Amino acid sequence: MISDGLASGFSDDELGAVIAAINIDARLSPALGPAVYEPTLRQQCVGDIDGVLQALPTVVRQGTPDSTFPTQYYYKIIDGSVAARALDISIVAATPQATQLGGYAELTRTVYWYQGDWKLQVPTPRPRIVNSTDGYTPLAGQPHA
Repeated sequence: MISDGLASGFSDDELGAVIAAINIDARLSPALGPAVYEPTLRQQCVGDIDGVLQALPTVVRQGTPDSTFPTQYYYKIIDGSVAARALDISIVAATPQATQLGGYAELTRTVYWYQGDWKLQVPTPRPRIVNSTDGYTPLAGQPHA
C-alpha cells in the first residue's frame, strides 16, 4: 500500500522483505525530494538516520535518470530468516546503465521486521556491477518502486 509517499504493509515473509527493501530504498532517492525521503527515513528505516539525512545532497536534480531505472529485479537471501526477523538480501536490477557497464546493478540490503512491517537498515552499501543473475530468483511483474 502507498500512502503519503510511503510504501508499507509488506507481507511477513521473504518476498515481502524483498519488496519492502526495493520500495523503501527507491524512496530514499534525493531526486524525490525531502517530502518523500525524510519521512521514509524516519518511519521506515533503522540505523544512522540523521547521518544519512546530512549526507543527502541539498541540491536535487530534477527527475530520475532513465539510465538507472530498473526494467527487471532478481533477488536472493544471503543471510537471516523471517523467523529471526532479520534478512540480508542481494537484489540485482537490470538497468540500461548497468547493461552498458557489462552486467547488472547489485544492491545488498538488510531489513528487519519491527512493529508490524519491514524496516531498512541505513546507511546502505553502494551498488556494484555483477555479471550474472545465476542463483537469483526473478521478481515477477514490472518495477513500480
